[in-house]
Amino acid sequence: MPMTRLADDVALLTPHLEADPPPQAAPGDDPHAGLEGLKVMIVDDEFLAAWHLQALLEDMGVIHSELAHDGPSALELAARFHPDLVLMDMNLGAGIDGAETARRLLAERPVRLIFITAYGDAGTIGRIQEAAPGAAVLIKPANPARLRDLVVGTLPH
Repeated sequence: MPMTRLADDVALLTPHLEADPPPQAAPGDDPHAGLEGLKVMIVDDEFLAAWHLQALLEDMGVIHSELAHDGPSALELAARFHPDLVLMDMNLGAGIDGAETARRLLAERPVRLIFITAYGDAGTIGRIQEAAPGAAVLIKPANPARLRDLVVGTLPH
């Protein structure tokens, strides 16, 4: 989009007015292919963080997502929603943490997990791998491109 500088710290973005057709994606290049049917549960005690993750998922084409704010509500929601993928925070406030919640979820049924946590120390990573062997770990703040790679990586091939 063309930009007109009005001052050192102010710029005006002007729309591109030419009638160029939008670029056409080649067949098979749909970046959202396979994600529209994915059911994702986001478990995070920080509502703004959970909503942000939900918005990132929507931008990727995920249309079925639900939020839980702690371990017990995640276990209850999973029984009703039957997610394909769970984005799990490690620190869920008082009560059971993300590792224990994941352990209990996996005891009920297989589910793919991506931990999104602010804690990247060896102890935390060890607890995650013990509770959910093979689960991916993404350190907050979540990089959208890396999150997309991990979500797409959970899809069956």
